[in-house]
Amino acid sequence: MAELHEIQEALQRLGSDGNVLVLGTAVDWDTDEAAVYTIDVPAQADADRPLIVAVKNGSATVDLTATIGNFRKFYAAASSPTGTTTVYPTDTGDVMTGTAHGLVRGDKVQFTGTVGGVALATDYWLSGTVAANTFQFSTSVLGGAFTVTEDGTNACALQQEYAELTSFTIPAVATGELGIRDRIIQGWPKGEGGQIKLSKSADAAAAFYAWVEIRRL
Repeated sequence: MAELHEIQEALQRLGSDGNVLVLGTAVDWDTDEAAVYTIDVPAQADADRPLIVAVKNGSATVDLTATIGNFRKFYAAASSPTGTTTVYPTDTGDVMTGTAHGLVRGDKVQFTGTVGGVALATDYWLSGTVAANTFQFSTSVLGGAFTVTEDGTNACALQQEYAELTSFTIPAVATGELGIRDRIIQGWPKGEGGQIKLSKSADAAAAFYAWVEIRRL
């Protein structure tokens, strides 16, 4: 694996330091870890100016997928979840069950009750495993799955939506390569800010790092 300073030097050739929004932010996976990691990017006053997002994959065995999107305040629409959704906390598996809940990973919700161990007037983010009828959630966008303490009935209300803009793949690093891929994004991040999600193509892999850099063009 290339040394960190070599990676940063390569990334620095993408633009001038005055235009850096995120410089060499690192995330790391433990051996065989199944996780999606996220990096939050504040909304920019000059969001119409294009940005370049560069990602370095430090693994020689698995590909990475970088998904880029915006957060936005929730406004009810025909294509969005509306009102409150009845959910059933389940201790086993630490999930909430809500038939056709319509939520996606990254959405921010608040619960209307405390069943399951959650708190009132507190923000939670969907994370971990999100399926059509169940979801896990976290106390922060970077946190692990919340530990549900009891079974029962609760309800949640959507506070903020995550809208995906684009995604790209960073292949596993071949011998002699830096393993950097980039994407130019126009009009990002807007609204409530943006987020980059990093996921790997397979759980089984040795521990490795990934690095992200974002610059204005």
